[in-house]
Amino acid sequence: MLAAILMAAHVCAPWPALAQSDVTDAITNSVTHSVTESIGRNLEANLVKPTLSVKQSAGAVRGQAISTDGRYLGLLLADGTVRVWDLELGVQRPSLKPKGQAQIAVPSPDGRTVAAISADGVVTLYDLGTRRELGSLSGQKGAALAAAFTPDGKLLATGAADGSVTLWTVDKRTPKQTLQAHAGGVRALAVNSDGTLVASGGGDRAVKVWDAKTGKSAGEFGGFDGEISYLQFAPDGKRLFAGTNAGTLSAVDLATGKSDAKVNSAGKTAVMAVSGSGLAAFGGSDGQIALIEFPSGREIKTVPGHQGAVRFLGFGGKAQRLISSGDDGAVRLWDAASGEKLAEVITTASGWAVIDRQGRFDGSEQGMNDVGWHARDQNIPLESLSDQFFEPGLLARYLDEKASFATKVPANVTDGIALPPKVEIDLPDASRAAGKPFTVLVVVTDQGGGIDQVRLYHNGKSVQPGSLIQQREVEAKGQRIRAVAFQVKPVPGINTFRGVATGLWGIEGESGRATETFTGNGPLPKLHIVAVGINKYSDPRLTLGYSVPDAKAIVDQLQRSAKGAFSDVDVHALYDGDATRANIVAALKGLSGVDENDVVVVYLAGHGTVVRDDWIFLPHEATVQKTFEDYRKGAITAHEIQDALVAAQAQRVLVMIDSCQSGATVETFERQQNFERRYIRNFSRVAGVTVIAASRRDQAAIELPSLGHGLFTYVVLKGLDGDADDAPHDGNVTAHEIVQYADVQIPGMSKRYLNEPQVPMAFALGADFSLRVK
Repeated sequence: MLAAILMAAHVCAPWPALAQSDVTDAITNSVTHSVTESIGRNLEANLVKPTLSVKQSAGAVRGQAISTDGRYLGLLLADGTVRVWDLELGVQRPSLKPKGQAQIAVPSPDGRTVAAISADGVVTLYDLGTRRELGSLSGQKGAALAAAFTPDGKLLATGAADGSVTLWTVDKRTPKQTLQAHAGGVRALAVNSDGTLVASGGGDRAVKVWDAKTGKSAGEFGGFDGEISYLQFAPDGKRLFAGTNAGTLSAVDLATGKSDAKVNSAGKTAVMAVSGSGLAAFGGSDGQIALIEFPSGREIKTVPGHQGAVRFLGFGGKAQRLISSGDDGAVRLWDAASGEKLAEVITTASGWAVIDRQGRFDGSEQGMNDVGWHARDQNIPLESLSDQFFEPGLLARYLDEKASFATKVPANVTDGIALPPKVEIDLPDASRAAGKPFTVLVVVTDQGGGIDQVRLYHNGKSVQPGSLIQQREVEAKGQRIRAVAFQVKPVPGINTFRGVATGLWGIEGESGRATETFTGNGPLPKLHIVAVGINKYSDPRLTLGYSVPDAKAIVDQLQRSAKGAFSDVDVHALYDGDATRANIVAALKGLSGVDENDVVVVYLAGHGTVVRDDWIFLPHEATVQKTFEDYRKGAITAHEIQDALVAAQAQRVLVMIDSCQSGATVETFERQQNFERRYIRNFSRVAGVTVIAASRRDQAAIELPSLGHGLFTYVVLKGLDGDADDAPHDGNVTAHEIVQYADVQIPGMSKRYLNEPQVPMAFALGADFSLRVK
């Protein structure tokens, strides 16, 4: 019966490498093996309740600090690293590892600097953009116990074990004022919203307020029931919240010096925070978080916060969400008004992820593989749920008062998940000759979530649909098996094959990588460059300044770097009036004729944005439109670029996109950046190509005369010139090294030069390859 079902299936095309009967036999053997292996199992469509799994956790949170303006969150982890989050964008900045054993790490409000206090009380400043040490603060009287920046980031206040408070000039790293403030160690500091006042709390149970400019006393308050462990100015600057290690939170009127309200944490330890709207949170060693209305003392709710002690609490974002962290290594986001857990931040050794209640997630590429769901003895990485659950900037969306989501999830993952298909690779062809047609079978077994799309990746690149030549599907004992045969042409040397199949909700099942070595001596690959740069649009209102020079500079640098790495360089450059939709599409489609051993680089510089469900690039003939939807007409979509690159035979592809969204407000731009990240990452994943992209809001601001190029292109050019050579440092520069270099350099440089964040979309998902050789 099985053989009859298989023989009745449709044959898509003749296969020159194996006889048609051989292909059918190979498929029959693979499917029969899969059915036999799973016979008797009842895998009708069902949902399995999953648990969250984390590989290579960075460990417990040892320190948490929120910048004075509430934008940046600094986390100090058990592995010794400092992770700084931009809460407005919802992304983690590149991690840094302070020297020694850091105890406290405080980010500056401008996102440029981190102050780290080591176990011996030494304060060291680090440049967050470059992750380099700026220097230590010398002249501190005693060991530092606390630190706080002024809102402009120009001054740093430190509190010491000897009771002194020192005000430092950050750029010079020199003391401006040293104040003998308290009889006991200073463990709490706060700065008001305009940076004019600094408050300190000591072991002497006193709170003192200082004029930040003169260092003179501006108030002194006592009568507290314990050492001061927490300080926070009210948003209006008229009151100061002070908490003690006895668990009491007081509001001090700065004009009268009276404590007009007090709330006791009812047995909780002195881990506390208060929001601008008057909600207090207390955490303790039992992992519980008590939410209390201030100043009435009415308990709103007590929630199970963490497994192990709650170590830190704070409020952040425009929506004033509660952020907690604890010994379990988790950082959680809460709606303090209701006590509802909104999302969780998970940090791993080399990545991060954010997950909400419905299963939406965001994360770094490594983090999305380190974190996943465990169901029925299977680990399903977050990466496998990208199609319908990936939500860039997820943390920022919950911290915004006007939370909105790009993804409409089909169901709540925590209630139950459909297991993805099981995927296996079979290589029935005995030949291992490079350049000859080769049979690859992808065998897919339904595990309860059905079978939808089946894809094959050869050396990381998705093979074109025309490579599918035959498929069979059977059902036996409630078990569906599909075998799909592809034709590929291996390149000389090591080749890798990976199968992917989707099921319910687009959840991906993935095979292991099958690796084979193929004989043959191929020539050096050829480099194909498609470069598009548009300064002059048909509508002068869209005029840009650096796109054409940047595109030309990239082409020139690639041509110089190509010596020794490529046999020839083919350049298809389209600038200004030549960069019409028809010409750009023709250039991309022309890549379909390149050899599988060749390398393709696509560079696009001009106006780009997100419209509805796709990212679009505007060609020369574009004009200013009334609505975003109107821009889609005549534009080039990411789907078109994706399809053209999948159709290209070349397995090694790098796409660089430097797009501008002129006229966008900061809020709109930040939201659009996250939409772009979703669509461009999906394009990178599906096509199996490496992508580095960056959007800029203001053309004039981002194209800096001091650099001679736009920021994005400047960083890429520096990387191609050798600065990206890293791990291993061998004199060669690869596509993945360019992506990693840009991912680290662009955020810091945009902050330094523009005082505005520019977060690249860097996805090293395709095969790696050299762009410059020693």
